Amino acid sequence: MQTVSMYLNCGAITEADCELTIEGSPDEVEQSALEHLIAAHGLSDSPHLRIEVRAALEMPPPLVPTAGRVILDVHDLPRGEPCTLSFTGPPGEVAHAAFSHEVRAHRRAPTIELEDEIRLSLRAEVPATYSAGV
Repeated sequence: MQTVSMYLNCGAITEADCELTIEGSPDEVEQSALEHLIAAHGLSDSPHLRIEVRAALEMPPPLVPTAGRVILDVHDLPRGEPCTLSFTGPPGEVAHAAFSHEVRAHRRAPTIELEDEIRLSLRAEVPATYSAGV
C-alpha cells in the first residue's frame, strides 16, 4: 500500500499565530496534529477537534515558504525507526512539535540530548514546486 502525504497547517484550526505545517501519512499527521494542538495551544481533545483536523488535512500545501521557516524530516533523526512525518514552520514551533512527537510516538526519553539532536536536524525550508493541478 502506497503512503499518501497529507499536509496540515496549524493556523487553519487555531486562532493562534502558529505557522507549523505537518506532512506525512494521514494517520501520523492527524495524531501529531492533535498532540500539537492539545500541548501547544491548550485545546481539548474532542470529536469536534478531530473533525477540524480531518477537514484541514484536505487543504492544499503551501506554495511558497516564508523567510525564516525551517524543516525537520523525522526520518533524518538518528534513531533508526521509520517515520513519514516532517514539520515546517518557525524554528521554535518545529522543535517543540518534533520533540513532542519523538517523546509520544516514538517513546524517546525527554532529554536535553534529544532537544540538541532536534535543533541540529533543523534545515532551512526551500521553495517547493507543485503541479498546476494542486
